[in-house]
Amino acid sequence: MSTTRLVVTRGRGASRPDVRVETAGPRGRGHLAARILPPRGGVARVALLAEGALLLGGDEVEVHLVLGAGVRVEVVEPAGTVAYDMRGDRASWRVRVEAGDNSRMTWRGQSFVVSNGAQVERSTTVDLGARAVVAWRELLVLGRTGEAGGRLHTTTRVACGGPLLVEDLVLDGSQPRVGVLGSARVLETISVVGCRAAPGDLVTPAHRLELDREGTVLRWWGSQAHESSLGAAWRAVVRDLSAPRPSAPDAPPNLPQTMPAHEGPGKKPRGRSNGATALPHVTEETDAATATPVVAVASPAATP
Repeated sequence: MSTTRLVVTRGRGASRPDVRVETAGPRGRGHLAARILPPRGGVARVALLAEGALLLGGDEVEVHLVLGAGVRVEVVEPAGTVAYDMRGDRASWRVRVEAGDNSRMTWRGQSFVVSNGAQVERSTTVDLGARAVVAWRELLVLGRTGEAGGRLHTTTRVACGGPLLVEDLVLDGSQPRVGVLGSARVLETISVVGCRAAPGDLVTPAHRLELDREGTVLRWWGSQAHESSLGAAWRAVVRDLSAPRPSAPDAPPNLPQTMPAHEGPGKKPRGRSNGATALPHVTEETDAATATPVVAVASPAATP
């Protein structure tokens, strides 16, 4: 197990947040190195870099972020990650975020490629304090060029005084499932928890899911990562969450007022992820005839 732990607190000056990095691993350091970048407008910026080839069979990577009250953080991945053929072994990639009251974080993940023969357990766990907002973008790719891809089991758990987002998703390039990705090999997701993303037009096969409480999930799938239609949506989220904080300490986070329309291919959706995005009062089903996701958000009174 290798761990990269970052603790971000408010410094003496509002424009100079304090960032403490701790790494631990088999050789006294983690698989991921953290580089502290110059802050921008009071936003702490940290880049995560691989110390060597990732992921290999037996690798256990953990990233733990602790955000102090009122801080704003941007996490950057300069390069993607490739999970290589593990020859019967497996690897894990775990991210845990503890977001203090009124804190904000954005994390733009680069491509996470699961090669033939790879078996990966990937998890994201977020604990939100009062008025905290966390947004992250992840790009999952089954296989390198010419490959079908290995097996990826990814889980997401977000809590804010109770479950806010719970999802289990299994992707296996060697055993594609009807109603999951169909012929697609790329799945991109933007998750915003703690507030809702502003309304915006999405081009199929992109879809939007409003959580039962404050949160939004945007999802796109296709055959090539560069065809994604979620770029404009992510830029809008980063812009608004990086804006200066409201002067009133108890004011809610700034929410996006506008969001550009998204450009992308007009393909028909091929299905949804298995393991529904399960939330209180939220259901997501697939129309068997069209393989199109159908999302229903019920009122509390309609829930047994």
